[in-house]
Amino acid sequence: MWSFKNEFALGFIAGTLLDPEPPVTKMSGPWNRNSEYKARRIDIKNESEFDEKQIRSWIMQAKELPGWAKIE
Repeated sequence: MWSFKNEFALGFIAGTLLDPEPPVTKMSGPWNRNSEYKARRIDIKNESEFDEKQIRSWIMQAKELPGWAKIE
């Protein structure tokens, strides 16, 4: 998650596994190297672009992906 003065971005390390995939493909970093699953993100520049239902769906999908640790 990134927050800037006029923008907010939410990234998913294995975003290509989400349905539908988040729209932004440009994400640099080690998580995109040597992986068949690529990171994706969404950029939100104003409230009208904030789709709470879709973002909640992506978060719920992401937490079920392999590699996410759970504290018990």
